[in-house]
Amino acid sequence: MVKLAEKSTISPIEQLHVDAVKLWSVGKTEAACDKWEEVLLNCPTDMLAFRCAFLGHFVRGESTRLREYMAQVLPHWKSSTSPQIYSYARGRYSFGLVETNFYDEAEKEAQETLEVNPRDAWAVHTISHVKEMQCRPDDGIAFVEKKVDDITGSPVQPHIYWHKALYYFEKGDYESTLSLYDDKLCHLMKQENLLYITDAAALLCRLELNGVNVGDRWHGIYDACTPNLDTHANAFNDIHFLMAANGAEHRDVADKFIDSIKTLVSDYDPCNAHLNVYKDVGLPLLQSLQAYDQENYSAAVDYLYPLRYNVVELGGSNAQRDVFNLFLMHAAMRSPQQRHTLIARNLLNGRKAQRTSSTMVDSLLERL
Repeated sequence: MVKLAEKSTISPIEQLHVDAVKLWSVGKTEAACDKWEEVLLNCPTDMLAFRCAFLGHFVRGESTRLREYMAQVLPHWKSSTSPQIYSYARGRYSFGLVETNFYDEAEKEAQETLEVNPRDAWAVHTISHVKEMQCRPDDGIAFVEKKVDDITGSPVQPHIYWHKALYYFEKGDYESTLSLYDDKLCHLMKQENLLYITDAAALLCRLELNGVNVGDRWHGIYDACTPNLDTHANAFNDIHFLMAANGAEHRDVADKFIDSIKTLVSDYDPCNAHLNVYKDVGLPLLQSLQAYDQENYSAAVDYLYPLRYNVVELGGSNAQRDVFNLFLMHAAMRSPQQRHTLIARNLLNGRKAQRTSSTMVDSLLERL
């Protein structure tokens, strides 16, 4: 694209797109998002800039900025696009609302979007998140069963099944969680889709943390990871790759994997946000997972606890990153240090305040 642009006469808006892609490719992700937002400032209904800014902020963990830029351009979509296209933008905006804890507003926005387009996958996705974050698993299961067939063909549909699995997990129904994994998720590993891989790894990790034997299911996830083990394109993904390597008992691979990331971050560049996330959050979290796998629970806590508010920099959604919250709780519960036991209780108390009906939290508190 950059080379083609150099040989062509392009508009200022097109040049902003080219500049954004070039910046993103060298790790200057914030500057790239600035360029896409500059496009939207001048052309608020530019679909490419709208989508790229969405993905850019999502990958960077910038939920507030993601919500705000969409709120700023939505009136232009309403006045100058069809109702169906406007509903597309509203479905994405509803996700920005749920990721910034405006749960009621998010659900309302998504429901109104579905009234215009019952097949809007992002509106279905938003409501799935609302029910997860508000700990409404029975409502969530019923909603998914009602709506999931409406979004057949969307790449989001398998992710909605993952949300359904989380509802069963929250209820402590691990048999149904594993059954859903086997029926709807495990065969997707052959596609080598990174969203499906990370969903599957996070789900099995949650189950194992709660003492569930997942059998040989890790092997299929690990096989799907292997083509990407050397790319280090995204710290969030790499953390899930390590889960799979350890889960499938390829610990020699796991050790080499972490060593390769140490080498990666040794070329520190303060302007490269991609490397900074690996250095500041990704590597310590990987080391925490590795320590846990080696039953060094105290070290696992010591690596992750100071970073618990920085994990958002990895990107992903609140629901996706929640596996790291659960991991820290379990590591603290298993650690022999009294201070870590106090940390575990505090973390669980905080979770209970947000999820007052969570039977899973109640059962973990009883074990302390």
